[in-house]
Amino acid sequence: MTWQRGRLSALVADEYGQFSTFYGKLPGQTLKLNLRTRRAGEVRVGVQVEDQPDEGRPHAECDPIIGDHLGYTVTWKGSSDLKVTPGAKVRLVFRLRAAELFGAEWV
Repeated sequence: MTWQRGRLSALVADEYGQFSTFYGKLPGQTLKLNLRTRRAGEVRVGVQVEDQPDEGRPHAECDPIIGDHLGYTVTWKGSSDLKVTPGAKVRLVFRLRAAELFGAEWV
């Protein structure tokens, strides 16, 4: 058997799906995703800061992510800046439509 690097398993949303991670210390300043969407699909990500509702990035500001990417840099209104204080505890909120998410990585 063979498979594309980083594509052994995925979270799949055939139609719509949403999930969030647990809060954890921010390990990097840029978020990269390994994902694939179908023709009408997209992925959006929000960044929420624990006990700081004015910090972070809402998923509605996330530029729609469409296509097949092994290391796509997530952007909000054209910027990859998280608007989060370094060392803050954050969680990610994912919204998927007709998409497969294979992984997320902080760099």
